[in-house]
Amino acid sequence: MAAINRMELANSARGEQRPVTAMRGVGAALAEKLLRIGVAQVQDLLFVLPLRYEDRTRVELIGALIPGTRAVVEGEVQLTEITFRRRRQMLCRISDGSGFLTLRFFYFSASQQNGLARGTRIRCFGEIRRGPFGLEIVHPEYRRVAEEPAPLEELRALVAAPAGFHHADDAPGGADVERGVAVARVSSNA
Repeated sequence: MAAINRMELANSARGEQRPVTAMRGVGAALAEKLLRIGVAQVQDLLFVLPLRYEDRTRVELIGALIPGTRAVVEGEVQLTEITFRRRRQMLCRISDGSGFLTLRFFYFSASQQNGLARGTRIRCFGEIRRGPFGLEIVHPEYRRVAEEPAPLEELRALVAAPAGFHHADDAPGGADVERGVAVARVSSNA
């Protein structure tokens, strides 16, 4: 029995020292991108550590937002409209009783517009910035929530990723891989 365990251990150690191309779904192109962040062998994946964490477990009041920060806000949709300023865009105005926030979308669909109808309650995340109508978030990650607030679910670890990486679990309203940062979710329920 001890011989079997030693054999399994030896096989797993050899497996970790395999090149990343030995993994299913990793071809030459992806291996080249991984090599740019120092991943040549399967075991190197264990040492790709987060650059920073995004705390998405606290909902901020819209009236207390500061430009330049990233925050989770929750509010009720007051107005959604399509405008033509320099280019076609959808503006969605939300309120939580402490202030108003504009959500700006340059790429959107009719179903997104219909899903952001007046009275819909949403929770969104993004970088707060000053816009022409006050504070705004451009292309926020968002989801509809019920009247009874759902528990906040995650702390996100941001890991360096080479250009061209795409995460299989992109969230609606925003991509998980943007500006060379990949996202790993850490459940706060664990």
